[in-house]
Amino acid sequence: MRRLTSGHLRGAGLDVFSREPVSPDDPLLRLPNVVVTPHLAWLTAETLERSLAVISENCRRLLTGGALLHRVV
Repeated sequence: MRRLTSGHLRGAGLDVFSREPVSPDDPLLRLPNVVVTPHLAWLTAETLERSLAVISENCRRLLTGGALLHRVV
């Protein structure tokens, strides 16, 4: 916050906060050089289409015993 108010950083675009939902009285929300979006900023028609394709493929792989795509262990 100090760097944004001092001019060290000209601006920031944020969609993730350490505590969510962000408090309406959070001082970052009042800064003119800060843009805040919901955590759904990644959601576009293209990313939704890719996500649904991966879900569909992983369901098919589950049924056939195949390895899942993008598995995190």
